[in-house]
Amino acid sequence: MNLQFRQITESETLKQAFCQVISDYAQQIADKGLLTDEDINVTKLTIPHIKEVSKFPPTQLNEHDFVSLFLGLIRYYSSQKLYPIEEIWCLEFLDKAKDRFEDNHTNVAVCLRELALVYQAQEKYSEVENLLNRAIDIQNEQLGERHIEVAKLFRDLASFYIIQGRLDEAESAYKKALDILAHQNENVDFEITVVYNNLALVYHAQRRLDEAEKLSQRSIYILTELTRNCISEQPRIFLNAMATATHTLAAIYEMTGQDNKVEALLNESIFLHEKLLGKENVNVATGLNYLATFYYERGRLPEAEAHCKRALNIRSQKLGKHHLSVADSLNNLAHIYRLQSKNIEAERLLLETIQVKKNVFGQFHSSVAISLKILSDFYYYQQRPVEAHTTLVEASEICDQLTDIDLNLKNSIQVGLSALEKMTRTASAITNG
Repeated sequence: MNLQFRQITESETLKQAFCQVISDYAQQIADKGLLTDEDINVTKLTIPHIKEVSKFPPTQLNEHDFVSLFLGLIRYYSSQKLYPIEEIWCLEFLDKAKDRFEDNHTNVAVCLRELALVYQAQEKYSEVENLLNRAIDIQNEQLGERHIEVAKLFRDLASFYIIQGRLDEAESAYKKALDILAHQNENVDFEITVVYNNLALVYHAQRRLDEAEKLSQRSIYILTELTRNCISEQPRIFLNAMATATHTLAAIYEMTGQDNKVEALLNESIFLHEKLLGKENVNVATGLNYLATFYYERGRLPEAEAHCKRALNIRSQKLGKHHLSVADSLNNLAHIYRLQSKNIEAERLLLETIQVKKNVFGQFHSSVAISLKILSDFYYYQQRPVEAHTTLVEASEICDQLTDIDLNLKNSIQVGLSALEKMTRTASAITNG
């Protein structure tokens, strides 16, 4: 009897030790925030164990370990932009948190924030604002209105408003975040730089370029000082923020026609991400895509093509062929080919773009309608009115099925249909005449 009891006790002790080791490792993943390619290769061996431990009952997982396990999994998948898998773990995190805690617990707010961010990354915008506002209400109640976590949530909400084109609301939310950060006793310089950079994007969109440039430069200056004095894992956080801030400043200079500065800053941003994350990282592909667009808009098509192809190769290898980022690169490369009169290649890529979006969103989504409109325009300029009309009819049918469709898109499609029908009537009259 004593031997059996000892064996059970030793088994439970080993299980607890295993749980602690895995939870600590998951916390390290979460703390890094953004994983390098090397991190991902090392971490993937541990992911099955993290998943296993996340299923342990509450009696075997304390509150801190419970949160660490799920945040580690979420960071692992978000760093690779594997958003559908990340969403699954966000939903499980929320379900288990609701079972374990009260609905107004701070950890429930953490779950709501993570779910909002992954929805936003996948362009599932309908629930994002509500989730973030619920998280703000909980953290206001539990932590107080001046807590740093509340500031981060206002920052997230502002970023959502930028995507929605609600710039005045975005500016207001960022200023709320800055006001909260100004009342912190701890050093929050890094958090301030993030808000400065994002607020600069708002001013850029509002064409308040002097204010945008000053904030962007201030963000870069503070980040430079932080990087110079950093310790432990902080360099990667600061370098990533520096790459983002450099890109923001490039966007501001682009609007003022300072092309030499823009090109240099975009290349610097790519270099920083390559140095930090590896040359084949998906974040590097994002920078390459922006630089390709810069070259495309200036008629430097061979350079645009080279950078766009590299971005497409990285995204296809890292994310798989059925990912929204891959569709973005396919569409961009198609436009480059079209200007080079490589029409067969352009058509093939536009059709691939539509198929990827249908795989991601389903048949009835505004993004699918947009790509069909682009393909129809391509057929129109190729003097292929029948194909142009058929494609645009499909786009119109999608719009008719959606309740929240952009009216500008719907009107544009209707104008296109009218033009094509007029072209068809004219061609028919000429033929019959």
